[in-house]
Amino acid sequence: MKTPAATLALWLSLPLLETLAQVAVKLGGRAFAALPLGWPWLLGVVTSPMILLSFACDALTFLLWMRILSRHRLSFAFPITSLCYVTITASGWCMFGEAMTLLEIVGIVLIVSGVTLVAGERETP
Repeated sequence: MKTPAATLALWLSLPLLETLAQVAVKLGGRAFAALPLGWPWLLGVVTSPMILLSFACDALTFLLWMRILSRHRLSFAFPITSLCYVTITASGWCMFGEAMTLLEIVGIVLIVSGVTLVAGERETP
């Protein structure tokens, strides 16, 4: 049975997990930025707690996406993935001090507007 709270939690978990995965990759990647590509680099990457966290988040994101698609049309569900642009860009700004341009802010407003329009439309089976 789909309750509104469960559906909302499912939908919000997708961009949040994907954002966590990208932040973890960014943090994990910083540790290996100065190392040349090779076996030591690869071993460090695959044993990094941040990279492992990213893999776990991506796996959970995949499972959530399968669950969402089992309940909704692809054309209705897919726009929610656009919210990842918003959450990842905001995370870069908040956590890493990455600059946001006016054009990026306008783009984020347009993305949120588009997702709101699609989400407000009644879904047909």
